Formats: sequence, C-alpha cells, structure tokens
Amino acid sequence: MRVLIFCLSANFFGTERHAVELANALAEEQEVAILLPVRPKSADRQLGYDTLLAAVSPRVRLFTTGRKLPLLGLLRVMAVFRPEIIHTHLERSARWGLRLPFGPPVIVTNHCGHRPEYDECDGLICLTPAQVAQLPPGRRGAVFQIGNWVLPGPTRDRATARGALGLGPDEFVIGSVGRLDPVKEFPALAEAFLAADLPGTKLVIVGRGVGEEKLRAQAAESGGRVVVAGFRPDVRALYPAFDLFVLNSSDEPFGLVLLEALDAGLPVIATATDGARAIAEHAPLHLVPVGDRSALVAALRAGRDGRLAPTAGAAESFRIGAILPRIVQAYRDVIGRRRRSVSYASAIPITTHTNSHSG
Repeated sequence: MRVLIFCLSANFFGTERHAVELANALAEEQEVAILLPVRPKSADRQLGYDTLLAAVSPRVRLFTTGRKLPLLGLLRVMAVFRPEIIHTHLERSARWGLRLPFGPPVIVTNHCGHRPEYDECDGLICLTPAQVAQLPPGRRGAVFQIGNWVLPGPTRDRATARGALGLGPDEFVIGSVGRLDPVKEFPALAEAFLAADLPGTKLVIVGRGVGEEKLRAQAAESGGRVVVAGFRPDVRALYPAFDLFVLNSSDEPFGLVLLEALDAGLPVIATATDGARAIAEHAPLHLVPVGDRSALVAALRAGRDGRLAPTAGAAESFRIGAILPRIVQAYRDVIGRRRRSVSYASAIPITTHTNSHSG
C-alpha cells in the first residue's frame, strides 16, 4: 500500500510528532511518503521544524511544499509517488487534500477539534469515544475510533536529566510539558502550584508558544520556584528529572504528554478532559475537574506527599504495535469503500438530459 502522510504544520508539537511517528512506523511494511511545509522563515520556529525533519525515518520519502499554494507540492507528490490514500492531519491539510481532482481517498485524524472539512473526507479517525459522540449528522465518510500511542522513551538517568535542566539532586520536581497556548492553562497551573506552598519543590514547564511571555513573568516573580525551560528537542529524555507530572488543560483531545509521563512511570495529575478520561480507562491517572483550582492544589499536595501512585508499566497498552494495525485496516476499509462506489457509479447507465440552467 502506498500511503501519503500530509501535514502542513511546521511545529514540533503532539500533532506533528504523531504524523512523523506514524509515517516511520508504517514504512516498516508499507510504501510511505510524507509531505511537510518548507522550512519557516521565522527563526523562532526553525528549531522545532528542524527537529521534526530530523525525526523522519530514511525509509520515508520526504517531500516539502510552500504554505501559500500547497496544492502544487501535492500535485507533484501525486505524479511522483502516486499514493493510494492520503492521511491528513489538521484542517488545512484536509482542505487541500480534498481539492485534488480525481485524487485518492482522504482520511483525516481529528487532533484538535472537529472541522467542517472533516465531514467531506472519505474517512475520519477520532481519538476518543467522546469525539465520535460529538460528530454532526450527515457526514459521508467512515468513522474510526483509534487513540494515540507512545513510543518507548530514550533512556537517560535522573542525574543527567536534572543536569540538563539545571536542577539539584534533592529537589522535588513537578513537571509539565506542552505548547504554551491558553488552552493548556499553564499560568493557572503556576498559580495553583504557588498556592499549594510546597516546601523544597519546583515546577518545571517545558514548551513554547504564545503564552510564554506571561508565564516567564510569573516565573520571575516566583523566587525560582517556577522554571520555564522553553522548547527542548530532547523533551522525551527529560521525564526522568520529574517526580510528578501534571497537565492542567481546559481541553485536551488526547494528550500525548500524558502517555509519555506514564511511560516514564510518573504519578500523573490531569484535568478531566475528554482525552484524559479516555486514557484513565486504561491507566491510573489522578483526575481533577477542569478549572477547579482547589482540587488541583489538593492534588499537588497529595503528589508532593507521595500519596499518588507511580505508573510503571501503565503505557504498555498504548504501544504503537497494538494500534498501527487498526490504522492500516482503516486505510483498507476507506480504499475499499471508494473502489466499491466507483464500481457502482460506472455500472449506472449514462443518460442525456437537458439542464434548465446554463453556465
């Protein structure tokens, strides 16, 4: 099967990593290409993009396209690679994939909330049952519920990971990872952490984004208790530096960082978003209500006191080896549906008629 992974985002957040990891895994048994945007001109985005590009396996054929007219790059891939299916990620990729004249089936993964473009795709992968339940009526394509996965993290000892973040060996460290966008609620997390008044404890936040300036201002006023580590290409190797992990999002479709924290065996606190609730059905997350500061403060104190259980082995059910066959089967189902519909259409007798409208 020839599969094209299509993602027009130049970041290195969960969606982009998902797309590259999927391409790499598929390439073990399928013919796979990935289409990404060209390198961004903005210097603050180039590190993330370069990290993304470096993560692409040599087994995957890499193509790039301009952001303004990505259809040109897509047409080139169609001519050179001739994919049997296009797997798009985020709405811009889905929109352009659907514009291909006589193109192959398009399947999309709903990473960040439903978009109208998804209703026109041949297939839609929802990460959680909640996403499936929220779908509008009348969509034409097949729907699959397939969650995220986590790859085994790189091995790094605790001392090395702490050294990379400038942390002392005896500090209790609460970690959080993600893009610094309002939906992640990092300023509220910092406020709750400071309100919890935990002795000998630091909160380390790894990531970058539009909320970085505000968060750094909070960190500057915290007396060193809040640390903003910025973007780190080695983020998977930093989890051993943490004693506790927390994710305070107001909305989280799935939460790859939660799986990474589980993979590191950390006690995990998460707000009860759709994604966290789906993960909690298979792993011991400590859930708190979204926006409930008192509950978050209490959970942070419980974690600091050692009253939250570690999660060693909890990530095993989320390994890509168990999930990849379901994605491949979704591809086969979508391709089969397209072929059956084309076969049916070709069997309909062609009739000549006059349309009352011209032009």
